Amino acid sequence: MVIRFQMIPEDHPLQLSFVIPSEVMNASEGSKPSPYTFDAPIRCDVKLRKMDEDVWVQAQIRGTLCPDCDRCTKNYNYMIEKDTQFTCQSLRATNAIDDEDGDLYFFYGPELDLTPIIREIVLLDLPMQFICNESCQGLCGHCGTALDLEGGCQGCGQHAIFPQKIVHL
Repeated sequence: MVIRFQMIPEDHPLQLSFVIPSEVMNASEGSKPSPYTFDAPIRCDVKLRKMDEDVWVQAQIRGTLCPDCDRCTKNYNYMIEKDTQFTCQSLRATNAIDDEDGDLYFFYGPELDLTPIIREIVLLDLPMQFICNESCQGLCGHCGTALDLEGGCQGCGQHAIFPQKIVHL
């Protein structure tokens, strides 16, 4: 979503709603394919407020990601719900750069493109490990059967491997 800096009113916030297509969210970085699959667009509701040469942005970000569970490898829906705020600073501005909170982004020229900023915020906010639910028991460490399936592992009677410990059944 590209916004012309001049179109943001001086006296009140500009409110916008837009979507970031799943193709943009799934885009690869360089030669590496994206490890995530966004099946639906990311919805964004933003308020922009002009502050001299800067733009203060308040955003509500909503969407769904379809990762594989790191315990049982089952694909599931992970809900993305992020409320955030950040400042966009024009490189033409003479303000000193002070980004202690990591919420300062830069834009060049008369236009501000929110799409790469929102994409970065979403990707950086994803968990290091995706777990379909807290009670997920993972896979049997011996035969690989999903222990959450009805009946679980019946034949081997071995142990299940959890992310940080081994539990003997």
